Order: sequence, then C-alpha cells, then structure tokens
Amino acid sequence: MHHRRHTARDRGLQPLNLTSMLDVCFLLLVFFALTASFAIDEGVLPTELPDEGRGVAVDAPPPVEPIRIVLTPQNTDGVRIEVQSVHQPVPANSERLYLMLDSWRFDQQTGQGLFDASNPVVIRVSGAVRWQHVVDVYNAVLRAKYTNVGIVGNERDA
Repeated sequence: MHHRRHTARDRGLQPLNLTSMLDVCFLLLVFFALTASFAIDEGVLPTELPDEGRGVAVDAPPPVEPIRIVLTPQNTDGVRIEVQSVHQPVPANSERLYLMLDSWRFDQQTGQGLFDASNPVVIRVSGAVRWQHVVDVYNAVLRAKYTNVGIVGNERDA
C-alpha cells in the first residue's frame, strides 16, 4: 500500500498573500514620514558659557535670614512675643517690639543697624492668639519701616 503525504494544498489551505499587508504598512510609513513635524531646536536650552579663563565671578549677596516673630497665647487673654532671629530679651508688648525692630533697621546715614528695611519679617501665630495681638505686632513691624512682612500659622493649627 502506498501512503501519500498530505500537503497543505491537499487539505484546502492556501498560502497567505502578504502583498496587501505590506502595501498598508508602507502607506502608513509614508503617511507618518510626510506628516511629522520636527522642531529644529527641540529640547535644546540656549546657554552662553564664558570663554575659558575669562569668566567673571559675581559677588552674590548672602541669603537673607528672615526676622522670625512667634506669638503664643499666654494666660487667658495675653500673648507672648518672641523674636527667634536674634537672641535678645523677649519684648513685653508690641510697643517694645517696635522699639527693638526700629533699632535693628539699617540706617544708611549712620551705617548702623542689623537688618535692611526689605529684610523679610515672618510673624508666626502659634495657638489661639487673639487677632488684635496679631494686628498690633503687624502694625509695630510696619511702623518700624520694614516692607516685607508675612503672617503664617502653625501647620498643626490649620
């Protein structure tokens, strides 16, 4: 008996015609190549580096340390004013704080003083301090002619 091998043709299977799939792939490739827009300097940051040995060092002023004023409640209706930037006695009230800050402000005529008028002043309110005390301290800072004043609360109080 003679056994014949069955081929794919005998079973009715046709080989795949890949011509149309290749045509579609080339058409997509041509489409994306023609429609893509390439920016000339995309991802390039312009820089100007000094010539070797000719760089000029710039004397940058040191970072400015803010004057930190902390207000905490004291007794039932009072406030404790503490200045953390400079180790000085705690001012008893906003008037004493004004005198202290005014004496620290730099005066160009005399050359005396610790802080410039544009030096940041941060008033930190810790706990349940009456708003009137915060306003009094804020006004004392402004009266001492500081121009960069901010009020913040503690994160845990928010």
